[in-house]
Amino acid sequence: MKINNHYVPQIYLKQWKQKNKIYTYELLVPNKKCPIWKRESISRTSSLDYLYLYNINKEFSEELEDFFSFEVENYYQSFIDKLTNHSSLDENDLKYISKLIATQHLRTIGGYIRCKQVLTNSFEDIIKDTIEKIDKEIQEGVVQHKTNKISSIDEKLLPLKTNIVKKDDKNVFLEVNSIIGKSTWIYSMKHLLTKTYKVLDDVSWCIYEAPEHFNWVTSDDPVVFLNYYDKNTYDFKGGWASKNTNIIFPLSPKKLLFAQIGVKQNVLYKKADVDFAIQIQRFIIENAFLKVYSFKEDNMVSSIRNRVVNRKKFLRIKKEIEQIHENYMNDELLYIK
Repeated sequence: MKINNHYVPQIYLKQWKQKNKIYTYELLVPNKKCPIWKRESISRTSSLDYLYLYNINKEFSEELEDFFSFEVENYYQSFIDKLTNHSSLDENDLKYISKLIATQHLRTIGGYIRCKQVLTNSFEDIIKDTIEKIDKEIQEGVVQHKTNKISSIDEKLLPLKTNIVKKDDKNVFLEVNSIIGKSTWIYSMKHLLTKTYKVLDDVSWCIYEAPEHFNWVTSDDPVVFLNYYDKNTYDFKGGWASKNTNIIFPLSPKKLLFAQIGVKQNVLYKKADVDFAIQIQRFIIENAFLKVYSFKEDNMVSSIRNRVVNRKKFLRIKKEIEQIHENYMNDELLYIK
């Protein structure tokens, strides 16, 4: 069983490696004695045990981990080799880019947090819309009026408890309780990676070559969806199909994937000038969750984003991340069962 799940794939981080280790700048550390840069093994960084494994019929499913491996990671090196040779990209390559961008945006711990935030804000409306749809079907005689299940939601993944509450002889309510955590994250990924990600097929891409003596860094949340208004006004809340959202993804120290949704790129391969490269580097670093990765020690990283020294916060976040699967097993599965 593939227990140790990498939310930033090893084949990706290998592009920055030196002897199977990568230079790491941690954005949150417990004390000042922690080195500014350290070298980590790519086999253990940006990974978490049981992260993508989920319970189906009392057994762990590796379906999502296998999808990442077979559909994305296995093609990455050949894709990079193609770009290194400045080859043209065919339809299959462009479809692969869509899948690569979507999976890497969703599968990180940063993606998990984004998913929780979105669902926390919208889950009540989703449930209301679903109940209204079921009620309409009941009124129209499409379904029998005897279920207390929300049939349009996958019960095997979503932690839901439903209950019929009879207030009086005329008023009956459907009560829905849920826990938003790993289950809803996995459900969202499986849903988005089935069809929704294909909206990225319409995006026009280009590959930026780094300037001389310049290396792109990357991070533990390497896909950047940037809404840019001016140099002092921007955010990282861009949408997959939002016009003018910039998509930034460092592919290696020398290659970077770039697009602006709704804008046609005039050529596939471009050489970045220094000012543009520094600006893009800033966005990559600012979008990082807890770690920035580099081919070598880079003073630009610390000048752009100072690390935070806070033992209490470090231990809290470390515990929250490590408990993602534990909370799923102890709390969410009770709702699914």
